[in-house]
Amino acid sequence: MGLFRSMRAEVSFHYIDSPIVAIWGKSQIPSAQEILDKLGESEFTACVRIFGGQEILVMGGLRNLSDLDGYVDFVKRTAAIQNPTVGMMTFGDGINPEYYDGGRRKENYTELSPLDLKIISALKDDVRRPATKIAHDLGVSTKTVRRHLEAMKSDCSLDYYQPWDLTLGEDMSTVLYIHLRAGANKVTVARRLISKDPIHANYFRAFGNLPNFLLGLITSSRMNEIRNIIREIAEDDDVLAVIPNLLYFERSYLTWDLRAPMVSSRAKERLSGRRR
Repeated sequence: MGLFRSMRAEVSFHYIDSPIVAIWGKSQIPSAQEILDKLGESEFTACVRIFGGQEILVMGGLRNLSDLDGYVDFVKRTAAIQNPTVGMMTFGDGINPEYYDGGRRKENYTELSPLDLKIISALKDDVRRPATKIAHDLGVSTKTVRRHLEAMKSDCSLDYYQPWDLTLGEDMSTVLYIHLRAGANKVTVARRLISKDPIHANYFRAFGNLPNFLLGLITSSRMNEIRNIIREIAEDDDVLAVIPNLLYFERSYLTWDLRAPMVSSRAKERLSGRRR
């Protein structure tokens, strides 16, 4: 169906310590295609989702927090969003399985070598590429390639990612903007909400700068199931309001760390300057 377009290898965003930001609001631009094209011009844009009423949700991977203001201004201007909400995603908070978040963030990582980066670059379009082919192209032994791959996977500096487009599947996808009562524990509430229907709940996200808020994504082929999930969530004692919206368009993009070969001087400079 085209839901998953590929499986690629990349340096873990935990390794490069990339802040992940979500920006959402109502766009004044009527053309979804124009929005998708223009937002993809930024090297920070990772994914754009368009919901009913031209509600836009943009996720971006930054080099560091100093990029935040400029990127938010870009999204506001490009998507014509007057008053967007900006959330800094949290990871490893225990809400979602670790594999949802690219594995567990570590305090220290082994420095990636030039050969490590070349191996990852060789797999950036297809992780099924044979180790023998990579070894031949890089002028090393197959055993060496496999040893480096195992070391990077064990160290969690290598991540496998499948770009997807949920709108191409048979299920309807619905975003949930969930407002919580003051003082509610976001992690506890989110895990409880997921448990209400773990089959159809894709994930719930908390944000470090939004204390009483969760963002959820649910999928189902049946509207009555979607309504039941929304009703059950709304009835939770810690939930003040649930605002749902159906997803219609989605597009993934290559961010700054993937646009150029990983052995480029800019990438090596950024990787060597990451927070340990």
